[in-house]
Amino acid sequence: MDRNAGQCRPGGRAWHRIRRQGHDRPAGGTSGRIDVGGSYTHTSGVVSRSSASIVDADSMKRQLDLYTLWKRDARSRLRLSVSDLLQQDVRERRTFEGNAPLLRATTYRVRATWRLVWEHSL
Repeated sequence: MDRNAGQCRPGGRAWHRIRRQGHDRPAGGTSGRIDVGGSYTHTSGVVSRSSASIVDADSMKRQLDLYTLWKRDARSRLRLSVSDLLQQDVRERRTFEGNAPLLRATTYRVRATWRLVWEHSL
């Protein structure tokens, strides 16, 4: 198993794990290999003040991406991937402080994205 460290973001951490499965000769006699991997990212909620009267707050975010890759031969690959598997909504708040305080809150709905791709080099 190979471990590749991901890029750390302020207030969060990320890591990636890639595992090679021992399928060098699948049934049918065709050579091939299956790789499985993914990444998990956690970013803490952040509160910041951009001026004396404006305060911004972003919610915590967790994201899980996974993939599997079947290498049929040196030139052909089939990749199945899913991103944002946790489907955690992201919330942003902006507060304007003053004589008449205002609050603007926005929620972004996140949905998982599935992708199946056949790759072939010429």
